[in-house]
Amino acid sequence: MKNLWLLLFVVFLFSCDKEDQTNTPAKANTFSMKNNGVKYIGNTEVYLNNQSDTLTMWCIADRPSEAVLVLNIKFQGIGTYALTQNLAGYYTTVGRDVLLSNYRLLPGSIGQLDILKYNAEKKQIVGSFNLDLKLINSYSGQDADTIHITDGSFTGTFRE
Repeated sequence: MKNLWLLLFVVFLFSCDKEDQTNTPAKANTFSMKNNGVKYIGNTEVYLNNQSDTLTMWCIADRPSEAVLVLNIKFQGIGTYALTQNLAGYYTTVGRDVLLSNYRLLPGSIGQLDILKYNAEKKQIVGSFNLDLKLINSYSGQDADTIHITDGSFTGTFRE
């Protein structure tokens, strides 16, 4: 009976530890999104040019493939930003240096980037995004004509 209580205590102790970990903020400089329904995750690199107020973010996927989503906005803090024309792009690579495909915003579509949290002092932003892209170049000949990026979310600490 003592062993059973000891076992229950150990299980309780470890389960409490896991609950505490889930309440911590999301890891900085990460993103996730669905690309035509397939979940991609990876790291973000965020730069803020204070002279032009341009925020540029690279979402660099490490699973399931080497893909990079680039977003640019005229940054004005928390809010919703329309992604039009050349404000977003997407490309895939092999070895991070050989370009396989290149996508731009689907003509006539408007993507959306939401900055949900912004802390200028800590240089941190949190947000979400959705957009549709059209294939410009495919060097493998096996890429989708359009991709629909949904359920995008990110955290980032920006550099100036």
